[in-house]
Amino acid sequence: MQDSPNKYVPYYRLCLAELLPEIERIIYLDSDIVVTGDIAKLYDLEFATDQFIAGVNDMDSEELKEKISTSAYINSGVILFDLATIRRIKLNVVEESIKILQNFRERISLNIDQDLINIIFNDHIRLLDISWNAQSVGTPRGFILGYDNKSISPAINHGCSTASRDTNICISGIYHIHRGN
Repeated sequence: MQDSPNKYVPYYRLCLAELLPEIERIIYLDSDIVVTGDIAKLYDLEFATDQFIAGVNDMDSEELKEKISTSAYINSGVILFDLATIRRIKLNVVEESIKILQNFRERISLNIDQDLINIIFNDHIRLLDISWNAQSVGTPRGFILGYDNKSISPAINHGCSTASRDTNICISGIYHIHRGN
């Protein structure tokens, strides 16, 4: 199997503050995202003084935060980054990532970039309501984690897990949720 040049794209999240020096805030969205709400509301969210990223608990957060010893574990498919604060406190995310990979490789799961984000930003994460990253578990019915109540409408739908490999399943799930089927 040929190595894909795109396999490194998720790691760009780790150096956004350096790559985008003129940008104060940014919302990172995975490619398997469908935005159905007003994303400006996410962008405008306030941070506490000790927070500079925001995200939604991953669907496997309990298991994963125990494995990597963090207090929270967010899904990295939708993240609001306060890049100005990351630069102001001189947090070198790339350098920290290398240290973690060298010293704690056994703690890292298959979601290397997501684990690194959760370890590095552990004490600086603002947890968001699931409506900002409704994660599909990839069933043909398209059950969206936390959205078995059809009266709830997520602002961002995320087709993670096996659904990210099959757009039809992902889109089908979103369609069923919004159509009430």
